[in-house]
Amino acid sequence: MVYRLSSKQLSQILAEHHPVSRGAINNIYSVEIDGRHCCLRVRARPEIFAYEHDMLKEPVLLHFWQAIGDEIDAEAALDLALLNRTSSLPNLQNSIMPTLHVADETKQAIEHLYTISDWVEGQGLARANELNNYRQAGTYLARLHDVSFKRFRNRFNEPWLEAPAWKDTMLASLKLVPNVDMAKVEAAADYLEEVPSSFTLVHNDFHPMNLIVGEQGLSVVDWDNAVISVPEMDLVKMKYWTCAGDDGVFKPCAERYNAFLNAYRDSGGFCDAKRLRFCEIIWLLRIIAFDGTRKAQGANLFPFPDPQIYVEALGALMAQEAA
Repeated sequence: MVYRLSSKQLSQILAEHHPVSRGAINNIYSVEIDGRHCCLRVRARPEIFAYEHDMLKEPVLLHFWQAIGDEIDAEAALDLALLNRTSSLPNLQNSIMPTLHVADETKQAIEHLYTISDWVEGQGLARANELNNYRQAGTYLARLHDVSFKRFRNRFNEPWLEAPAWKDTMLASLKLVPNVDMAKVEAAADYLEEVPSSFTLVHNDFHPMNLIVGEQGLSVVDWDNAVISVPEMDLVKMKYWTCAGDDGVFKPCAERYNAFLNAYRDSGGFCDAKRLRFCEIIWLLRIIAFDGTRKAQGANLFPFPDPQIYVEALGALMAQEAA
């Protein structure tokens, strides 16, 4: 077990190590702590984070899975987990996420939220891209979605909402996104009428960079975006970022995506075609605005593609719906 580090220890680590990965929001460090190879993840750019700025999801989810193990209602389990998230981490070993040692929201040691977990040896799914790995990812996701909620929660620090409000809530959230195409937002509202009958725990960033294939199998990392919503939300990013091309940039691959999706369905995962298209439209509008802004600011988008790819995909999808 790794224990909470002092400000001096953390500052020294950050001074002596360069991030092995700089994401849009998090910096990832590979470090040795107390004789263990660990992942130090620092939320370095919270100002562009769309979810809870002062909350780490991993301890919430560990407490949630512990409560679910006690066979209580899923909503009650999450409410209890939120109350307990800053208490001692459960001694819970599971195959859902890497072992978590520290989750610090206090900003006392350093100015950012951070976690320390076991380092996962292996390759990202985009490079360890055998079909069987994609099938394994689909099976894993179906297992993650095997918990049902009657209501949804777009952020863990907001109240539960009733199912009929789901579509309007999704559309309203887009209105807060800078530079989003509002005409297309309104058009998207016509593509879905049915109210979801249930919701599930959604990773909400399920794509090859967050899926690590190693000797122990598949591990899933980066739970910052987790929400309670419809399962189709976890099926979209994999479609556009299925694997890496020769240039290292993520691209679609129908064969690998279908292997993933079929395994998801075969393992009990639910997918409504109309709702999947709606989630795809919502995500495309978000990523066009988000990555378009980052590109204009000079950010390095690698390994993600140029936003024009999404513009073209959205145009084709909406033309298909109009037909």
